[in-house]
Amino acid sequence: METWTIAAIATVVVVAVPGVALALPGLYSPNASAAASPKRCIQTAYYNAQKYCFSVERPVTNASQAPIASSQVMYLVTYPQPNSQCSGDLSSCKPQTLPSGCMPQCDPCVQEAPSVYHDHILGGLPSSGDNGTWVIVVVAFAPSFSSQPKFSPFTSSQALTAAESSGDFARINKNGPNPYVIQTRNVLLSRVTPVA
Repeated sequence: METWTIAAIATVVVVAVPGVALALPGLYSPNASAAASPKRCIQTAYYNAQKYCFSVERPVTNASQAPIASSQVMYLVTYPQPNSQCSGDLSSCKPQTLPSGCMPQCDPCVQEAPSVYHDHILGGLPSSGDNGTWVIVVVAFAPSFSSQPKFSPFTSSQALTAAESSGDFARINKNGPNPYVIQTRNVLLSRVTPVA
């Protein structure tokens, strides 16, 4: 069951049609810039154990190597769906509290199906100002790890990459150079600010 969910997440994130809005509609909507204000937090992400607000100004699907190489990484850290409660009818998706008491940042974000439960971890911040670009990299928690009573989510890219080979993540890219990650060609031009 978790294998299907992880494969579906990878498919939605990786398969994007050029010229069409990113396959993660919750991260982008045509009115996202208009809806965003300095006081409204659209989505949250972790960077070095601190929370940041971000809003996607423009997605780039199937980006060429140059924008990918010049972008920071945004990890989309997916959680297994409990009891497939969201399959089929997305209106049945309910907030998820893990056995540890933790809740995902997107809890749920049904507009981002099938990746309705996930966290965002930024690999870096813009060198100046609050606008930058991030390439999406997908990882998925192993159900045996995220369901532990003492589970705590990763809040930095350093902690995440250090834990890749320790059994904390599912193998979602069997034929890739790193079986624990899927490097997408989706780049987000986003505004990022610290949570006040």
